[in-house]
Amino acid sequence: MFALPTGGFSGSYEDYLDLIHDDDRARLDEAIRAALAGETAHYEVRHRITTTDGAERWLETNGRVERDTGGRPLRMMGTVRDITVETAGGR
Repeated sequence: MFALPTGGFSGSYEDYLDLIHDDDRARLDEAIRAALAGETAHYEVRHRITTTDGAERWLETNGRVERDTGGRPLRMMGTVRDITVETAGGR
């Protein structure tokens, strides 16, 4: 989906955000940070990426934060789905 070479992704959050289109990065970051802060139960964001071969793709990213009994984040789970064809230009 991201057209990255094997080993071409470090797995860090910062490197993940670098894959997101400049115009959509802040919106996705805000949604994820709100979920981590407990402001929302989950997040769903449609956004673009530009692959290493120059193609623009539309993705739908969904996630939620699992918390311990004290309310602290333990892990984040979610999915990323390519919706390029479904969006017909992203709208």
